[in-house]
Amino acid sequence: MFDAGIAERNAAAEPPSAGWADCELRGWLDNDGLKLLPNELRALIKSVKKISNNVGAARSASCLSELPATLWLPAMVELCGTQPPDSFAEGFHYLADIYNGEGKEYQLFRELKVSPYTTNETLVRQWKGKDTCWWERTASPDTSESEGTLYMNRVGHDGDVFTYATPAEKPNKRTCVIPGFCI
Repeated sequence: MFDAGIAERNAAAEPPSAGWADCELRGWLDNDGLKLLPNELRALIKSVKKISNNVGAARSASCLSELPATLWLPAMVELCGTQPPDSFAEGFHYLADIYNGEGKEYQLFRELKVSPYTTNETLVRQWKGKDTCWWERTASPDTSESEGTLYMNRVGHDGDVFTYATPAEKPNKRTCVIPGFCI
């Protein structure tokens, strides 16, 4: 993963009708985002498949499916590990299956002891000299359902990986793009 943002942008210009599959940011990463990288690095990057919530509002892990990606955003579970069902409020235990189904925690973040329950200083990033939020590929299935628009999760300006979901097309704070890739 990059340690700094490659751009600052919304996840979508218009409200997406589905989850990550329908998000403009996903297409931007594999086209314009990739073009921002040096030719030498682009030549080394390999396409992978990433699991995501590709539906948006959902109540079961059936919303998860694989999509190809060249540049990709981390899922919440890849940053902070799995969350047990009882860590969610009554009536929202199903969120554990959805969030946990998007992958496995990366060793780096496990070693850094990134938590879904607190701020994480090691995840604080800056854009133009100010602490900033940065996108995850994790759609917020419960918020998207109650609000009627796609909410995407972000790492907060304080390093919190869980509480900064925002509408994909109108984030309430500047939001950076910090992708990962495989070589």
